[in-house]
Amino acid sequence: MIKGLEKLYELLPVLVFAHNGKDYNTPTSDMSAEGLVYALQYGYKQSAADGMAGDATKVLEKHQAAALAAGNVDEKGLPIVDQAAVDAEVGQVQHDSLTERVAGIVAGTIRQKASGPRDPVRSIAMEWLKAALKASGQKMPADKDKVKELVESVVDRNRAKIEAEVKHRAKAAKIEIVI
Repeated sequence: MIKGLEKLYELLPVLVFAHNGKDYNTPTSDMSAEGLVYALQYGYKQSAADGMAGDATKVLEKHQAAALAAGNVDEKGLPIVDQAAVDAEVGQVQHDSLTERVAGIVAGTIRQKASGPRDPVRSIAMEWLKAALKASGQKMPADKDKVKELVESVVDRNRAKIEAEVKHRAKAAKIEIVI
């Protein structure tokens, strides 16, 4: 047993992953110590990588814009950059980003970007909307307000069926949901 594992179970009772409108929840108390170590290490690695996401592209784009502004272009009009300078700056920017991210992880200030608990009724309505659009050969609208309007329409027309599905999924997952 890993020292302090009981506290971890208390602080993190369930690992949650959502994919394609479905939640894959795993109680940490069901996991082996090795499984928890893997999840923590992978999550740490992924969070650190997320902290550097886009750094290289931003630096390259900055150098390209400066080259274009200075008229430093090739025969096709593409910017000519000093690749060694780009690489050096990318390395420094990524180091700074990673240092900041790790400090945030250690301090506990890094949070998942979520606005709160998901509404199971609207999550299922979204699944059904996607399925209906796909079946009819249509695409999801790009306008978020239109999507919200369509989801509300699905809920309005199918509330009893959706609530039954929420209860069915909750029962299958052995959790209690109050609608």
